[in-house]
Order: sequence, then C-alpha cells, then structure tokens
Amino acid sequence: MYEGSSDGGGSVIDLSGLQGALRNTTTGPSSLEVINGGTILIPNVTALHRVGLYLTGNGQIATAQLTAITGAELSLTATTNSFPNVTNVIANHLTAEKGARLTLPLVRTVGNTNSGTISIKAWDTNSVVDLPNATNILAEAFYRAHFEAMNGGRISAPQLAKLQGGISAHAENPGSIVNLPGFAGRLANPKLGAAFFEAFNGGSMIHFVKAPSVAR
Repeated sequence: MYEGSSDGGGSVIDLSGLQGALRNTTTGPSSLEVINGGTILIPNVTALHRVGLYLTGNGQIATAQLTAITGAELSLTATTNSFPNVTNVIANHLTAEKGARLTLPLVRTVGNTNSGTISIKAWDTNSVVDLPNATNILAEAFYRAHFEAMNGGRISAPQLAKLQGGISAHAENPGSIVNLPGFAGRLANPKLGAAFFEAFNGGSMIHFVKAPSVAR
C-alpha cells in the first residue's frame, strides 16, 4: 500500500527509485497527493493501478510519462492538467473541482469491466472534464458510467457513441453541461439495470442532440 501526501512549498517526496507500474496489491486504498506547492517525484512510474492521484492547486507531480491510471480515482482541484499519454482509465473515477480542468486526449473507453459504477464529475464554475476522443462506455449489469456536472461544471465527450453497459448523466444548476452529441438514433441500455439522463434546478442542461429516443 502506498500513501504519499506532499503539502506546502518545499515539501518533496522522492520516489524516483520506483519504476514501471505502481500497483496497490492490498485490500485497502492507496494514494499520491500534492497540495499547496508540494511535490512528489515519480519520473519512472508509467502506470498507477489502484493508487489514487490527487492534484490540488500548484502541487507538482510529473504525469507526462503515465500511460494508465486504473482502479482508483484521478482528481484535480483548482488546477489544470492534461495527461497526454494516458490511454487507460478503466475502473477509475475522474473528478475536476473548483475550476480545475482535466483533459485525457488519448482515452477511448471509460467505465468498468468489474462490478461498480464509475463517476466522471465536474463540480463548480469553470471545472471541466474533457474526453475529446472517448468513444465507448463499459459497465457490468446493474452498474453504470455516471456523468455529473454541478454548479457550473462541464463534461465533454463529443465522440462517445457506443454503449457496452449502462450510462447516466446529471446536470444541475446554471451553466452545468454534460455534452454527449455523438449518440444517434435510438439509445438503449444493453444490460440489466437503470440508465437515465436528468437536468434540473435553475436551467441546467444536457447537450444530447442527436438521439430522439432512449430505452430503459
């Protein structure tokens, strides 16, 4: 199990000796967290499995070398980060809060191949989760990939067009947008369980422009 939290300017946790995939093989949670200018050095780690990654403000952690972040959570708060080489986020929650911007340009699939609902969340004004090339959702029966935009947050997945499991989306309060224009025709949940879209409270909206009907 790995627990690393670096908080404050000049605070450094040096994990340069770790190489390749960093895997949590215990039953408990693991995480790496940088806050308020703290730094964690993982220049030789290329993948995180069941290790949450939390970046807040001007905290520093190298991410350009990462190709996979799976089985935990990737969370940005009041910061902007693109993960240019990450292709795999299966079973990983994605969160942007307090004006954060999270971009995953190479990710094609979101969701989970095991039990459990995966959340993609953008909370607060100017918070954005951008999945420009995601095309596919995976989820087991009775679970979903859940998109949630709150209080002015925005989620964009313009290429998303294929369901291999349930989907749900919730947009609440003015300026909150879940943008899923890629679906066309009749949209059906291919597995047992609920699937839904909802927008309410103060003119919140879901841009879901091509599908004239939704089944289940």
